Amino acid sequence: PNGKALKRLLNLSYYTKSEDWAYEKEWRVASCKRPEDTGTYTDYKFHENEVGNIYLGPLIEATEKEKLITSSSKYRNMNVYTSEIGV
Repeated sequence: PNGKALKRLLNLSYYTKSEDWAYEKEWRVASCKRPEDTGTYTDYKFHENEVGNIYLGPLIEATEKEKLITSSSKYRNMNVYTSEIGV
């Protein structure tokens, strides 16, 4: 896709949520990789009470999954949920 189409697609996926999911009252953090970042995610700092839950997708790599689970232990209100692809 061209640049404008890609930007629109990303904006829709980042900021659009179906009414069916409104009960979740979630907050989303969307960002792009900064030039000095390495790896597949950035460790943004949050206060321990600011984060509730984390949902890991079914295709996450095992090493990344373990890193996220380990780092989530510092947030006392956080639960970690994993998902699977249904058959």
